[in-house]
Amino acid sequence: MKKSEYKERMFELLSEDIDYLGFNEKMNFVSNIIIEFERKMKTHVIHQIKEKVGRMKN
Repeated sequence: MKKSEYKERMFELLSEDIDYLGFNEKMNFVSNIIIEFERKMKTHVIHQIKEKVGRMKN
């Protein structure tokens, strides 16, 4: 997928209303999701590196 397509899809999703959330609450919610995603991705990358190092030692 091209960056521009990805960005367009993200904007479409982020433009959707979320039940019972005002603008500021929605922005906080989105920010928290991004932080959670970053943490999960970092954990995933660290796990992959550890596996790779483990294979290299054997």
